Amino acid sequence: LSDEYRSVMVSVLLKTYQATDDKLLLELGSLLAAASPADIKALPSKQNNINVLETINRNLDRMSLAQREAFGLWYNKVMSPSGITGGHQSLIRDTGNLIAYLPFHSFQHLSAAQLLDGLDVLQRNILSSVKQEFIANRLIGSYRNLTAKDFIRLGNLSCLADPVDLLAYNNTEAFQVIQESIMNCMLKGLSLPSQLVSDLLLNNPELRIPSSLSANRLKELAPLLPSLGVTFLKGLTVSQLLSALPGLSTIPFTPIQASIIVDKLLQTNTLRTGQLQELGTLIVGVKTETLLNLTSDKLLSAAKALTPHLSVRSLPYIDAHCPLEASTIATRLWGFQEVVNWLDDVKPLLRCTPLLSVLRRTRLLVEKLSNTSTKPWNTQQAQAIVKELVNADPKLIKQDFLSLGSLGQGVGCRVLQEQFGADTSPLSVRKILAFLRQQPGILHTSLKTCVLDKLHQFKFFPDLLQDLGAEIALSIP
Repeated sequence: LSDEYRSVMVSVLLKTYQATDDKLLLELGSLLAAASPADIKALPSKQNNINVLETINRNLDRMSLAQREAFGLWYNKVMSPSGITGGHQSLIRDTGNLIAYLPFHSFQHLSAAQLLDGLDVLQRNILSSVKQEFIANRLIGSYRNLTAKDFIRLGNLSCLADPVDLLAYNNTEAFQVIQESIMNCMLKGLSLPSQLVSDLLLNNPELRIPSSLSANRLKELAPLLPSLGVTFLKGLTVSQLLSALPGLSTIPFTPIQASIIVDKLLQTNTLRTGQLQELGTLIVGVKTETLLNLTSDKLLSAAKALTPHLSVRSLPYIDAHCPLEASTIATRLWGFQEVVNWLDDVKPLLRCTPLLSVLRRTRLLVEKLSNTSTKPWNTQQAQAIVKELVNADPKLIKQDFLSLGSLGQGVGCRVLQEQFGADTSPLSVRKILAFLRQQPGILHTSLKTCVLDKLHQFKFFPDLLQDLGAEIALSIP
């Protein structure tokens, strides 16, 4: 039977016979997994029917979370707060998986003793983050004598407990287990209070002497290093850092932390040209004065290393923050005449390149127009290059306007209106509008006004609305 057919069949059976047939849920068995959440919630309550509970528990793992939660709401009809708090210590084990899906307003009445007794049952089910935090705080906050074995059972739930409650276990056998759990949570990307990390991890015997860690262990602990602070990083050796560099190059260190690591690597001149690219996120730690003294090949390597870590808002026309090191590298690279041959490498840094740097190279850029016209210049940069192009070859723009590529945003109003006037057919006008829509930067306001002023002169202007693109269309008065 198809899943859809099963679902329809089970729905009909439940709505038709459930009210009169107490054995229907037992007889459906595995077909309960085809019941919809709405049909489950509508089921009449069953008082203390152990066989029904066992049938549901056996089939919960075949159900979606929505179905499980629906059965939790159904079971909640017979679970009063007093019935939970007054229940046996083994209530969770006696009830089985279903109790994990009680709504939280009922789940929160479980006692610490019940939670500890039934922890294994709860952990093999899907628990919401709210329930996980409740379990951790109810257990660790209520007991002061949990054993190492108890914390092993708790596993990563320990990370959700109050830091004060965890620190109460300092100097006990359980504390090492807690430390390992905290490390595992951080390695999985869980955000924890910095004070908790500092108090718990820096007391870990393994981390007290940073220089004693092997390179492989340092790689494993890499995600923890930003939380361990600058004092820990200063205790690492050059040989450790070089060996662990592949594992460190993807970690989001702060600029200060990254500079500590990079400075150590530079101390013995062990950082080769190729390794600038291997620095990854650590590139933010390379000091400006260091970048200024690099040769062109090292600067290009640094540019490649920095590119993936620039702001995600990296389109050249967005007023996004340019890191100081990005502006420094860009400015230095544009100080070399050969930069016009490196446009593919410096392309990601164009938005960080000062206009003055581009102005010095406009003649060379025009000489390599076929390549220059494919790069994502901002409006001011494009205007400077187009101005040089007009001086060098005034006829080129008129003869092959569309060959300007990404420089189209830099043309003046007169040139643009001449293009519209040279061929007033709808096809030609639409080609120019498509060309403008493909520009990498936001068009200057005066240029958009210029376009609209000219288009209003055409009788077929209303037919062009869909060709304008959002940017120009939104500028219509």
